[in-house]
Amino acid sequence: MYKRQQLVGTDPATGKEKWRTEKNIGDTTVESAGPSLVRVRGYAGDGGTRFDQLLKPGTGKVQADVPEGLDNLSCPFDQAKTLVCTSQNRLVALDSTSGKELWRLEDDQADGRFAPDVTASWHGRIYARTSSTTAVVLDARTGKDRPAGLDVAPVLVNDYQGLVLVGRELLAYPTRG
Repeated sequence: MYKRQQLVGTDPATGKEKWRTEKNIGDTTVESAGPSLVRVRGYAGDGGTRFDQLLKPGTGKVQADVPEGLDNLSCPFDQAKTLVCTSQNRLVALDSTSGKELWRLEDDQADGRFAPDVTASWHGRIYARTSSTTAVVLDARTGKDRPAGLDVAPVLVNDYQGLVLVGRELLAYPTRG
């Protein structure tokens, strides 16, 4: 017997159900998409229709559809306003409230730019490498280059420090702003 599967939102304090999807769902991934949204992606139980949406977790209401072609990419929140979607040959920035695509870099673009290897994103900055020795920082909202400061690409960043992996050593550098 097939058991109906639905996505359910619950109140974290009481555990009581707040909402439930109307449609059956199949294989689904739910991840944070900022302070007020979650990203839900997977296959609907109605024959395998693919979906990728930003939902309000308190109500289950769809805020926006994620642009097509990003369903296999993880899109971490930069803790400011942007979802940073990345793969080996593509970097796409989405507004974290509307899901609107802000910009993209893909290998072999006409302007000669290509998608760098993203290591971290934090507060409007995307940290990446274009080679084993060259670090870059991009503005998360525009995709434009920003001054990198040090020639390192942190793997984890917060208000106080950036952690950089150098060989087998993890080094901490202070952050500014």
